[in-house]
Amino acid sequence: MKLTREEVEKIANLARLKVSPTEADQFAHQLTDIFTFIEKLNELDTSNIEASAHTFETATPLRDDVNVQSPARDAILEQAPDKEDTLFKVPKVI
Repeated sequence: MKLTREEVEKIANLARLKVSPTEADQFAHQLTDIFTFIEKLNELDTSNIEASAHTFETATPLRDDVNVQSPARDAILEQAPDKEDTLFKVPKVI
């Protein structure tokens, strides 16, 4: 499928893109190359190939949930250089 500069300019207009005549010529050539490659791919026999989203099996590795006792809040606050009630007090950062 060969695209002309006029066709590229029409597509660019529909996409609300501004292209110069030189760019339109470049895009016409590049898009023609892409469509030629796609036409070659369409010639391949894929009747025995099962459809898939990935080329290999994927699985999300998950770890087991383990209930771990976290340190007591009061013990952590005791180590803070400055605190207010149950909160860490830090300098203002702007």
